[in-house]
Amino acid sequence: MFESQAFSSSALLPGALRNVQAISQVDSAAASGTALARSASRSRRELMAWAIAGFALVALLVLWFLAPRNELSAPPTFSSIIPPASASFQIEGDKGAPPALAPDGSAIVFGAGDELWYRSLRRGTERVLSGTHGATFPFWSSDSSSIGFFADAKLKTLVP
Repeated sequence: MFESQAFSSSALLPGALRNVQAISQVDSAAASGTALARSASRSRRELMAWAIAGFALVALLVLWFLAPRNELSAPPTFSSIIPPASASFQIEGDKGAPPALAPDGSAIVFGAGDELWYRSLRRGTERVLSGTHGATFPFWSSDSSSIGFFADAKLKTLVP
């Protein structure tokens, strides 16, 4: 704007220079104000992000320290297995009935004297399972609620 005008008097030149300087200062102030606003906005966002991350970390630590500990006291387990009186184990061969441990670890079933025997590992008691004459290859259900075995060329089950 000022470049195209010819100054006829040297008296007008200082006033024109002051106008140019004032416009330049206004432009730089506006630019620095915008940059300052952007910087402040970015600083607030960063501060907010760090505050949220810090809060989440503190919350996780509190939950970890306050979480209940599952310290289970397991009941005693009796593990010796002696064949019942007047019977011997049937572990091998086509008529075998090897020991089968229940999935929950509470009992074991085994073959002795041509029948299956049930032994509680929590109480240490054992008994013959009725209806298991000639049973072979016993196994437990996944929830330890029933026993499967083979007898008379059939798959059979029973609840101990």
